[in-house]
Amino acid sequence: MKKTLIFCIIVIIAAGLSGFSVHAHYYEPVKVEIETEITLGGLVTIIPDTDCPVPPKTELNLKSGEIGVFSLGFTKAGVYSYTVKTLPDNRNLKFDTTVYRVKIYVTDEDGTLSAVMIVARGSEKYGADSSRLMFVNTEPESSPVPKTKDNTDIKTFFSLAMLVSAGLLILSGRPEKKNV
Repeated sequence: MKKTLIFCIIVIIAAGLSGFSVHAHYYEPVKVEIETEITLGGLVTIIPDTDCPVPPKTELNLKSGEIGVFSLGFTKAGVYSYTVKTLPDNRNLKFDTTVYRVKIYVTDEDGTLSAVMIVARGSEKYGADSSRLMFVNTEPESSPVPKTKDNTDIKTFFSLAMLVSAGLLILSGRPEKKNV
């Protein structure tokens, strides 16, 4: 046992003197920003797939026309997938149901990480880098007032009603004759 321990110590010292060292490669994080915008405002959420970095904010409550950003940082090469969509609230709006699938390819280029983002909208195939994910909420269309087949002018109807009311008032105001 002593001989084995002494042998291990000698091997470790020899490896250290020869310049052999074991260390993990540290990468400077590469940053990726996913911009979103939503017409008429609302809540946008990002859902990371398994083993993907989670952004500091996973939900953005945006005003109409406001641009929101999901910030991500990657410290190792790989393919990272996210889903971005809106969450409906209690307003009387037609909410955009578009679902974006975002893939971020992080590669090691001579010890430096770089990232490329591609986006698929709905059932579309993945395409080129998208600068901003757009969601369009809309106000519901107001239902038209149903038309009837009656084309009577309301003024004529009102005038006739006034004439009948005046006639009834005159008739009811006459004193009755009493038979003596």
